[in-house]
Amino acid sequence: IPGVINASWSSVRSNGGLDSYMFLRYIRLCFRITFTSALWGMIILWPVYATGDGGAKGWYFLSMANLSQGSQRMWVPTVFMWLQTMYVIFLMSEEYKHYLECRVDFLARGEGMVTSQQHMYSLIVERIPHELRSDRALYDYFNRLFPQKIHSTAVVLNLPELERVSQKRKRVLRRLEKSMVSLEVKGRRPRHIVGRKRLICCGIESSPMFAS
Repeated sequence: IPGVINASWSSVRSNGGLDSYMFLRYIRLCFRITFTSALWGMIILWPVYATGDGGAKGWYFLSMANLSQGSQRMWVPTVFMWLQTMYVIFLMSEEYKHYLECRVDFLARGEGMVTSQQHMYSLIVERIPHELRSDRALYDYFNRLFPQKIHSTAVVLNLPELERVSQKRKRVLRRLEKSMVSLEVKGRRPRHIVGRKRLICCGIESSPMFAS
């Protein structure tokens, strides 16, 4: 843990890449915002609320509910929110400036651990004809237009029917694995009721299986 905490941001970026680097900085940004608001809220707001005359009970004793209507103490949380908002805007502005610097540097030089600069010369092509929707066919087509100047091609297809069948296969496989576990544990071979509805709660799927 100390090694992770003491790691420099430059080493995080060089080892993890720009995406991981910016994600960790985003987490740090969220932590700084929440920690600052919580700390100063307890130091400033809690005493103001606790000494109010609203007569609130329980945890409401430390909230704005304990301030009476029209109390001058209402200015304290108002000013606090103004200052907190300006602080958040300042942090986001500084973080965006840093992101812009990193982004420009990435576009100019790429990742430090990536030796190939091919991504700097890549293009996206849309509305590809059906007869060219394969890596080889698209490569041959552009290679005829620009001989010996094409590095590679990669076709990404939108196949919703294939994705639907693939998801169905995963569900069947998961149910088969559950049946095998049930057979191993209970010693009885379960059977599947075709067409029977299943319930899914918190990612757990009900099992309409009954002992034969």
